[in-house]
Amino acid sequence: MCIMQITQIQIHNFKSIKDAQIDCKNYNILVGKNNAGKSNILDAVLFYFDEKKLSPEAFFRTPKKTEDELWIEVEYQAEDDSEISDLPQKYNLGDRRFRVRRIAQITDFKGDYYGYILDVNGQKKLDDTTSFFGAKNVSKTKLGGIIYIPALKDIQDETKTQGSATFAKMLKEIIGDSISKKKEFIKLSEAIRLLSNSLKGTDCGTRENRNYNCFAEVEATLKEELAAWSCEVSIDLEPLDPDKFSQQSAELKLIESDGIAMPPSSKGHGLQRALLMSLIKLWAENERKKKIKGDPKKTFRSSVQILVFEEPEIFLHPPQQKMLFKDLKTLISDSNIQILVSSHSPVFLDEANNDLGSIHTVIKSDNTKIFNVSNGFLAKIQTPDIQRKFRFQWWLNADRNAAFFSDIVLLVEGNTEKAILQWLISKNYSNYYPLAITVFDCGGKGFIPYFMELFGDLNLKHIVIHDDDENRSADHIKMNAAIQSATNTSTFQIVQVPNNIEAYLNIPRVDSFKKVGEAMWTLEINGIDPQKESHLINPIINFSKTLS
Repeated sequence: MCIMQITQIQIHNFKSIKDAQIDCKNYNILVGKNNAGKSNILDAVLFYFDEKKLSPEAFFRTPKKTEDELWIEVEYQAEDDSEISDLPQKYNLGDRRFRVRRIAQITDFKGDYYGYILDVNGQKKLDDTTSFFGAKNVSKTKLGGIIYIPALKDIQDETKTQGSATFAKMLKEIIGDSISKKKEFIKLSEAIRLLSNSLKGTDCGTRENRNYNCFAEVEATLKEELAAWSCEVSIDLEPLDPDKFSQQSAELKLIESDGIAMPPSSKGHGLQRALLMSLIKLWAENERKKKIKGDPKKTFRSSVQILVFEEPEIFLHPPQQKMLFKDLKTLISDSNIQILVSSHSPVFLDEANNDLGSIHTVIKSDNTKIFNVSNGFLAKIQTPDIQRKFRFQWWLNADRNAAFFSDIVLLVEGNTEKAILQWLISKNYSNYYPLAITVFDCGGKGFIPYFMELFGDLNLKHIVIHDDDENRSADHIKMNAAIQSATNTSTFQIVQVPNNIEAYLNIPRVDSFKKVGEAMWTLEINGIDPQKESHLINPIINFSKTLS
């Protein structure tokens, strides 16, 4: 766990988001179809950390109204009391938590920060009468550090030594703190001061005689030109600023085995991303060391560090994506950093099955909504046997990740049902084109209710197709009832197949390892009864009509 962690982010009236909430883990992945609003969520987080400015378009709007206020709210939790010992007591909400809201008005894009306090009844409430820490401009160190890597980012942008690039931040954080103490820098600063005095010179007195080889003569002429404004002009060389000096003077190049120094932009995308990850690791390591050293002024400093990474899979083939994911997980464990990723990559979802709570689906109808896996479901699968089997079935299913980008998911018992339904869908696809459909093998009837509940939490629409097994045993009766009980608002329909699908479609019973081949051979040779085909396919057709 991070030394300090963001536990929740709430977003209100921001772009396409009316109200949304992320229940944060160490690793968080936003998944959803294109144009669902994932980038807007990242922008909201960036605005909170003062990494992105607002415009009028940032305020949520409908055809009839544009909201005039938006806010982003973040809750923090420290691992131990020492982390919040310098936090004013009134902001401590108990359990080492504090909560901050940034509010912006459409008449004032800047946005102010306000903290939560406890009222006389011990209930938390927003203290909107006084800015957080009593300051209009809250130091970023009180909120935490952030690195943002947008999609389609050119590595040249991230290795620039100025602005908000990752390398520029590194230089400012690492070199900027130490350069001012270097005797060479002190001498250079004094030399700049003396040079400025020398360049200042003395005005010769008359405009006709000025050669403009010193600042004083330029100042005098400008003063005369601006006399009607009662305004004077002063020109000096700017004193050396340690942050700016390091950013303006440093240059990053890569040297490979040929010994030639080249800019990162001349290298392959794999090496460029590796460099970027190394910079991020270095940034996180430096932030952690600064926190360990402590603040001599004894002012509160949040140790939260968050990496916001948009579509990290770009430019990387699957094995490189896996390596990048491993690096991100290492960042979490070694560098006390939280990660917020938006992705369309199955690889990044692949690994998230170890912590289903890290998956957040983003779905847009009239506005963008975020869906989190409930604590109740996570608790339900924590028993060792259920957790192991559930995770194993999830991992075995090669198409599991397609469910997160589908219009509808068909939950079926096993691979025979999956093969049959995929064959039927292909055969009838003209009836519901361009519906995105995933057939999801649950690994047995007993796991269907778990996937129904998970998909319900994440608002993934699904149809369940399962054998009724003629309720021929107490176990079958119990499992059939459990499926019915697991019905939720994301369940479109439950379809029961009389007896089992092989008997229903007149497919001979064979050894389990031959079942799929036998089923497909029989259907190709004998076809399928139209009524039975309709029984299995009509729910999909009916669902497609709800989207038109």
